Amino acid sequence: MKTLVVYNGGTAGDLVSAILDCRGAHITAEGRVNHNPDREGLKKPHTFDTDLDKDMYLTQGFGKYDSLPSHDIQYHITRNHDFIGITVRTNKAALWAAKRFKKLHSESVWSEMQATTKVHDVDGYAQMILDFSNLVAEHTKNVLSLEDIIQGHAVKALQSILGVQVNQIGKEFYQHWLLYNKQ
Repeated sequence: MKTLVVYNGGTAGDLVSAILDCRGAHITAEGRVNHNPDREGLKKPHTFDTDLDKDMYLTQGFGKYDSLPSHDIQYHITRNHDFIGITVRTNKAALWAAKRFKKLHSESVWSEMQATTKVHDVDGYAQMILDFSNLVAEHTKNVLSLEDIIQGHAVKALQSILGVQVNQIGKEFYQHWLLYNKQ
């Protein structure tokens, strides 16, 4: 099963992609999930010239991986893609994600995010995460909350959403991530 995972940075979408297909993924000493660069194209959707370029990227990516992470909800809505959306329900979790994003990324990535989104600080980014979550919930019933991820319920939720079992490697990858990311 090929799965798109749509989320805001800091909300564990890379983790969810890795739980579903951990090929080329690893957890850094800081608790961040990194994928091979060829799997991260839609995390910077502004680098594509057209939606056709994104379509070609998806075809190539799904030729190699079973799941792909994406920050480009508008593209997926326009193309009527089926996706799992990571949402955040509480201000506390949104602030956790925003602070985590800033801590785990270089200043240049934080600046690029600010320039792209017009967000100026961690509180603004947390609000953007909450707004994004509302948009996600309007366009898919396949929702996994950050709160459930942090509390150790991601595998159960993914199995319910997808109707298939998560493999043992995915479960172990998740347990490893949880050790680094206790709230």
